[in-house]
Amino acid sequence: MTAPTEPIKEDDRRVSDKGLGGKVRAMEERLMRGDVRMGNIERSLATNTAATQEVLEIVTMGRSFFKVLGYVGKAAKWIGSIGAACGVLYAAWTHR
Repeated sequence: MTAPTEPIKEDDRRVSDKGLGGKVRAMEERLMRGDVRMGNIERSLATNTAATQEVLEIVTMGRSFFKVLGYVGKAAKWIGSIGAACGVLYAAWTHR
């Protein structure tokens, strides 16, 4: 039995005139179609999960970058303040 890939149609849900064997075959076909659809969903979900993990890694790296940049900014602020104070002292000392 080959696995059909098309979605379940309303016609497939009708009761067959072939008796119990026909009903069982129809149910097997529907189950096979559902199995194929579930496999497609699982593959799609796995792909989506991998892409989401990559995006999460990028966001985490960006967050770390900006945290380090904040520390560099704080250091630059202190260094700038100390440099300005040294410049004022130098100017006061040399212009007597």
